[in-house]
Amino acid sequence: MTESTTALPPAGWYPDPEGGDRKRWWDGSGWTDQLQAPPVSAPRPLWADDSYVPPEEPVSFTIPEAKPTIEPEPQRWQRGPAVRTPIVPVAVKNTPADVGFILALVGVVINPAGLLSLAALILGFVGLRRSGSARPPVGRGRSIWAIVLGAVGTVLGILSVVLLVALFANVNARASEQAARELSNNLKVSILTEMVSHGIDGDVVCPELPPTEPGSTFQCTAEHLGETLVFDVEVRENGEALWQSR
Repeated sequence: MTESTTALPPAGWYPDPEGGDRKRWWDGSGWTDQLQAPPVSAPRPLWADDSYVPPEEPVSFTIPEAKPTIEPEPQRWQRGPAVRTPIVPVAVKNTPADVGFILALVGVVINPAGLLSLAALILGFVGLRRSGSARPPVGRGRSIWAIVLGAVGTVLGILSVVLLVALFANVNARASEQAARELSNNLKVSILTEMVSHGIDGDVVCPELPPTEPGSTFQCTAEHLGETLVFDVEVRENGEALWQSR
């Protein structure tokens, strides 16, 4: 018995057995998944059609006239309504206004020579100037109060100093007057005692307020039998008076 052998076609592109215009690759033993798209036919020219008849005369056409190009005018800026940017308040401290206000309040109660009020007045002006540069103003009210109270306290402090000086001067004057009176009385007693010891009777007259400064001199007098007795008095460094008759 003889076996028949069927020869397989060589490898190549063959019409797809599944149909269509595409081709499929035969590798020599079986079909593969490689496909080839059908070729694209070129468009048929007009003269390939038997019904096309070329024109006897050349076709003429008119080129439109070019129009001038109009350049746009440059854009001009116009003034519009102003746009206001909202101001966001920022927390700003006004230390001079705060310190000045506190010093002004303390100066109402304790104000030696008006120094606290004077400091409050100065800090109030500094705080007022600083509040004007802040937006919104900070510490303006406290600055104004510091200025008002500081001015009042400063005036009162100056008046108190003047009154104290006048009071001390008055006390010193009274003390000097009292010392002068005592010196005059002591001289009268001393001179009169010396006169009596010598059997001389009379009334001694001395200045009511003699000078009490060391080195100063003055005179006391006494009347005896129509004669005026004169006594020269000199104040020593220790405040005592030395007298002698002429």
